[in-house]
Amino acid sequence: MDVASDVLYWYHIDGLGSVVALSKWNSGLLQREVVEWYAYDAFCRTRIFDAAGGELTQSSQSTTKKCTGHL
Repeated sequence: MDVASDVLYWYHIDGLGSVVALSKWNSGLLQREVVEWYAYDAFCRTRIFDAAGGELTQSSQSTTKKCTGHL
């Protein structure tokens, strides 16, 4: 939860424990919406994408856990 804005965030993980997406609650639509999603190569190098699929240079959130649950 982002305390400053009262926004709830969810981490979505795959079978290896890697974070594959980050979503937040959209009260206007009464559903969760994807904020950004993540892709990894075989060496856990992370690529970050916004909800529309555009690649980002860094996360919009301070997400520390990513590939196989490592920091």
